[in-house]
Amino acid sequence: MRSGVRALFLAASLAMISSGCGESASPYYGTTKRTGKSVSTFYVNAGVEPEVIDPGRAAEAVGTMLAGHMFEGLATYDPVDAHPTQGVATAWDKSDDNRLFRFHLRKDALWSDGKTVTAHDFAFAWGRVLRPSLASRTAAVLYVLLNGELYQRGQLKVTKGSTGVVGAPADNAAPVTTVAAGAAVRILKTEGEYSQIALHRRLPTFDASRPPEPEEAKPAPLGWVPSSALEESPSVLGVRAVDDETLEIEAEHPTPYLLDLTCYSALSPMRRDVVEPLESAGKVDDLNRPENVVGNGAYRIVDWKFRYEIAMEKNPRYWRADKLKIDRIVWMMLEDYRSTLNLYKAGDLDYIGDNASIPPETMPFVETKKDFRRSYYLAVAFYSLNTKKPPLDDVRVRRALNLGLDKQQLVDRVTRSGQIPATHYVPDFTGSGYADVAKADKAAGTDPFSGPGMDFDPERARALLREAGYEIDKDGEDYKVRKFPPLEILYNTNEGNRAIAVAIQSFWRKHLGIQVAVRNEEWKVMLKNIQEGSFQIGRGGWIAEYNHPETWLDTFLSFSPQNQTGWGDPEFDRTMKEAAQTADPTESIRKFRVAEKIAVDAMVKIPLYFYTRNVLIKPWVRGFHPNPRNTHHAQWLWIDETGAAKEAPAMPPLDFAPPGPFAPKAAPPGEAP
Repeated sequence: MRSGVRALFLAASLAMISSGCGESASPYYGTTKRTGKSVSTFYVNAGVEPEVIDPGRAAEAVGTMLAGHMFEGLATYDPVDAHPTQGVATAWDKSDDNRLFRFHLRKDALWSDGKTVTAHDFAFAWGRVLRPSLASRTAAVLYVLLNGELYQRGQLKVTKGSTGVVGAPADNAAPVTTVAAGAAVRILKTEGEYSQIALHRRLPTFDASRPPEPEEAKPAPLGWVPSSALEESPSVLGVRAVDDETLEIEAEHPTPYLLDLTCYSALSPMRRDVVEPLESAGKVDDLNRPENVVGNGAYRIVDWKFRYEIAMEKNPRYWRADKLKIDRIVWMMLEDYRSTLNLYKAGDLDYIGDNASIPPETMPFVETKKDFRRSYYLAVAFYSLNTKKPPLDDVRVRRALNLGLDKQQLVDRVTRSGQIPATHYVPDFTGSGYADVAKADKAAGTDPFSGPGMDFDPERARALLREAGYEIDKDGEDYKVRKFPPLEILYNTNEGNRAIAVAIQSFWRKHLGIQVAVRNEEWKVMLKNIQEGSFQIGRGGWIAEYNHPETWLDTFLSFSPQNQTGWGDPEFDRTMKEAAQTADPTESIRKFRVAEKIAVDAMVKIPLYFYTRNVLIKPWVRGFHPNPRNTHHAQWLWIDETGAAKEAPAMPPLDFAPPGPFAPKAAPPGEAP
């Protein structure tokens, strides 16, 4: 699209709030004629400027979406219902207990510079995501690997060489014992330049007949060694390349959803020879520059105009490049959704995008149109509370704020997009057995997330504030609270986010007498401030990385990079570990629900609603199917300007055959069996 045309619409957007005036008779929203554009170019709104597009570091929706177009994992999402289909892998094997996995890679998978994609690229990339020094906010998704959590937390290293152990830090006496070079050790504590260690024997064997050593609750200290004698080594992790075409995984616990997880962008391969020179030079952010992005996905980035648009072109070396019907994608960076609608209405956007929202005031009109699509979405909206700052350090205040919100009214009158009010964090329609357990609990009247203490209850909210030491008086029809510290809601710039913040501000003022300021910031600035703890109440949301409750609940772990609330609870951490290690699927889900109740009781994130996705897509776009992941890769899409062609993806997805048994396979040369 010509920049002048775009500028014209952007300038006029506020004056052109799309009410559909004069077009009520049309069954579609806006033009149904696509003129002046190539049928192989797709125009879509990304929503906001991505934080990063490096798949190992991208943690927010836009960055992971763009990374998913440039990189491909072992599996990729089906275009209709988003189940895992063949990506770089063509087949897989697994053990009966869902603990060991083997993936067989295709020989025709190439990087955009022509080199072959190998199992070594996956092993390197996964180890990189877990590397403590990278501080990836997506690292928790790879805690499924044996030793993944300990390694990422910096608590598991190997000795650089033969190392003498002493009885105390800086002890000048003779070593108590000597640890051989390459030994895996747990770091129990660090004082100055010394670390207290214990030997770690729970190492991957990749052998179904040899279960891993049981985890030691309290490893026996061996003594102290210089911290400089230890180093990070991904050799302790449960992933290895047996050869160029075979990747093996040993999980920390039974992981029946592992195939689904391999679709997620953080598990994409990356090339060591591309990444390490930039990281060694302290230029990790340069991996976001188009000239440094070497991907293996269907598309490659060719241009990035800051806060304007990103252009991608077909990767000619992609293994299905000859079947792609979209040769070029133009991602616009439109934060204003009224502008998005106006450009869509005029035909300058083919699709409003996975991350755009339809302004609530237009919804009653727009949802009647044939190009409107609505689907439930595996995502939850919430407000994070900084528990390090008063008065939010008091759980009674946090619970009061939650009970003081009329969430039904919020979705009915403010968002108006069919969302489901949320009292907890995991959508009730989540897979892996969660939906079945949630349904059974409701039928039995034992649902832990409904009833008193969960639903809107301003009277109980005021009682909690009084218990916390704040007096509340009636003030006309409203209330007034005495000596309550000021609060502020931080949200990223967007009219929909502002409307929600103002509504919540009003609820708390009316029902609790609390005065709250609202402040907006550009997306990346807001993310940075929340990560650094420079906020009180921050807008947030979590989209499923895989279809299992763990993806939401991991963000509450005391050591999770995604936990920016300052809260941690050993009981929650322990319950999460027990749930993950429980082999029986139903019992495992019930334990995850117990952990979720602990998080809800702490109320460090106020759940607002479970998302729906409400989008507009032009009738000439084929291959688009609403799905609970809101994942719509352009490789499946195509343009039919006649609108007469049958609905079908651009190319048929390739399903996996059922997994084979995890039979023994020789270890790589030089590696211990």
